[in-house]
Amino acid sequence: MRVAYVCRDLATDSATGPGAHAFAAANAMALAGHEVHLISEELAAPWRQLLPGISRLNWQPLLPERVAHLYFTERQSYADRVYDTVQAVHDETGLDVIELPDAGGEALTLLRAKRLLARFPNTRLAVSLQPWSTIRLGPTAHQPTEYTAELTAYAEQYARSHADIVLAATQADADTAGVHSGQLRRCLPSLPYPDSTPPGGFAPDAARTVLWLGPIRPDAGLETVLHALELAHEKEPELRLVLRGADTPTDPVGRSYWQHLQGQLTGSLRGAVTLAGPLRIAELAALPPAGTQCVLATGVSGTPSEALVAMAAGYVVAAPMGSVGAGLICDNETGRIVPDRNPQALADVLVAAVRGHATGAGLARAAADAMRNQYTPLRAAECLTEAYVSTPVRVAARWSARPAARADRVSVVIPVYNQGRFLASAVDSVRRGGPAELDIVVVDDGSTEPETVAALDALTDVNAVRQAHRGLSAARNAGIERARGPLILVLDADDMVQPGFLPAAVDALRRRDDLGFLGGYVRYFGLLNLVYVPAGLVGDLNLVLHTHLKSMVLFRRQALQHVGGYDESLPAFEDWEIQIRLARAGYDSDVLPLEGQLYRRHAESMSFSISNGMRTELVQYLVRKHADAMTAPQLTALLQQLVNLWKSGYEPSTSVLLQRAQGGKE
Repeated sequence: MRVAYVCRDLATDSATGPGAHAFAAANAMALAGHEVHLISEELAAPWRQLLPGISRLNWQPLLPERVAHLYFTERQSYADRVYDTVQAVHDETGLDVIELPDAGGEALTLLRAKRLLARFPNTRLAVSLQPWSTIRLGPTAHQPTEYTAELTAYAEQYARSHADIVLAATQADADTAGVHSGQLRRCLPSLPYPDSTPPGGFAPDAARTVLWLGPIRPDAGLETVLHALELAHEKEPELRLVLRGADTPTDPVGRSYWQHLQGQLTGSLRGAVTLAGPLRIAELAALPPAGTQCVLATGVSGTPSEALVAMAAGYVVAAPMGSVGAGLICDNETGRIVPDRNPQALADVLVAAVRGHATGAGLARAAADAMRNQYTPLRAAECLTEAYVSTPVRVAARWSARPAARADRVSVVIPVYNQGRFLASAVDSVRRGGPAELDIVVVDDGSTEPETVAALDALTDVNAVRQAHRGLSAARNAGIERARGPLILVLDADDMVQPGFLPAAVDALRRRDDLGFLGGYVRYFGLLNLVYVPAGLVGDLNLVLHTHLKSMVLFRRQALQHVGGYDESLPAFEDWEIQIRLARAGYDSDVLPLEGQLYRRHAESMSFSISNGMRTELVQYLVRKHADAMTAPQLTALLQQLVNLWKSGYEPSTSVLLQRAQGGKE
């Protein structure tokens, strides 16, 4: 089997983070005889040092950023680079399985390529759940709201929804998935480090040190541990707590959470708690001795690797009920499972471990034995192989190819108003790059310019519609009414279609009957030279920040009819508004990861002449029209997003930036 593991965190020297999880899986599969590739921008020094000793394990650095591409976030750009790199490795080796984390949205473009373009049809795309590091459950959930977090959360959910296989290490992270049960498979975690010798003697004083393995943030249960330590001090005043985890900017206003906690420490706790920072790989040999107590994070805040490191070291492990750690230990056999967020129950466990040395030592030895016998690379590889092989290639299985038919006819609606000099290029681009079944509808919206009238008269083999000047939305609606195909592409007269886009888009809608509309990347030319990359329709954020498709969109006719077409009262932003309305009517959409629209940027473009100068009024119109569909929490979240966009001064529009540079009006 040829397997690729993609993980950005492989660049981080962390003994317990997502990179350790990915390297452990790659190491296990390579030791089992499979050909394995690691894909990441960088590879941390400890992983580089281990690599030469593992045959059949290779590292492929990520390909460079795409030139002149405009992304909403750096993570979105990273997803494109992952796609480019994986495609190159696949072309050379023919990958059977590609596994990526859901965290960070690394899989977004890769999954879009498979879902929409039929790339990797025989390759299983697996997504490993890592709720401890996702945007929704990770540190940024406690930071001031940022639009980038919403975009990443969207990409993470996309990964969980559209992967062939979703892998979960424990029941706790499986419960967070929200995916179809047919996708979900359990995997057995292991550690990537060479086997260590069994722990030696268990000194009685070792249990007086309590090690916290987990993040320093509000959702991890650290406050419960501090309260428990305070209670335990009444009976065992020599107990000390050492925190091994990354501090995060998650106090109530986005600053250091450790400093926030320090300010709340009172009495005996002030000198009893130490922050030692994240656990690095080289520090594993210098950890406290066997018999030390170790408390794991609550819920899905902790990682499987943290639990495994504690067990391998021969620690007396305490894990909150329902946590990731609790899914890897057996209560009263290899550790203790304590009630979640119950300081008194945890305090009793801490005191008992100090006073019951023999019992604690027995739990610690059993935990170390479990690591040597149960959580081994060989068993992890067997579990992964079973998960990969037993799961159908879900996405590809839904695609049943059939020849093009009249049901796939595309009607291309091209409104024109006094821009006839571009019209022939628009029509020619459709004919050169369109499917066989094509219906071109040109709507003259009351043009008075002689050149445009002559260009319209010169057209042949088109369905021509003439009307009094009523505006772009009305012209599009008139064209849609005259269109004969079940699929409708809306194209402005001064733009063009990239060759290959329309057949790919038609195929995607034919294969994916759950999609109501889609578009692609947009290449600007003329006054601007770049490629705009849509992020997707990101929930309520899209009401104030257009993150989705530009004007050239391929729709299902029934979807347009269902929502009543374009809003004719809008002089601009009508493409943005109809996408919101379609989404709220229940129509899914997506982004083809290829260039579709050739977007001519010239001095007479509507964005320069109309919309840039009235953006405030236009967005306020969208909010007035659609805010009544939002709940109070959604409105609060949207208000926070507006504050973020306002105070950060974020400007996504390249045409606005160009006008500012030229000293023009917006």
